[in-house]
Amino acid sequence: MEGRILMKYTISIIVLMMLFLPVKAQTINGVVITKKLNILTIENKLIALKYNLAKGTYTAIDKVGKIEAIAQAQSQINDFNSSVQGAVNSFKIETVNDKLGKGAALVIISKKKSNPDQLLKIKLFSNQAFMVMQSGIKNTLQKPYIVKNFSPLANASIFKGLNVKENLK
Repeated sequence: MEGRILMKYTISIIVLMMLFLPVKAQTINGVVITKKLNILTIENKLIALKYNLAKGTYTAIDKVGKIEAIAQAQSQINDFNSSVQGAVNSFKIETVNDKLGKGAALVIISKKKSNPDQLLKIKLFSNQAFMVMQSGIKNTLQKPYIVKNFSPLANASIFKGLNVKENLK
């Protein structure tokens, strides 16, 4: 009997702790950016992108159609992938005001020893159903670095399970 009471008490404390975990939120030009633990989210009313800083992967969701448009994507330059063991992912936030509109951007910085810093910029605009992605490097090495290939969507599943003929007319 005592064990059950203790278990219920422990579960109640854990639930309360989860409810009060720190969530940092910021709104810039109608775009909301939140961070809860290792999950960083940038979203407007139409789409959301969730970036897992611990894993170096991200997922994009069409909020209106409730479709996972991009799943488990990673950024990659040459052989350096944002989800590779030893990579450390951090971010910064920028305000966007360009020809496509006003919004916000997340800049994901992936670092790994003996590699240049990998940059992935994700721009989202307040009332648009698209995002702009830019991939690049900051050469932190003491020698030139040749970029042979890069992809902001490495190893991603795109519109998984969606019949393109039926759904994208």
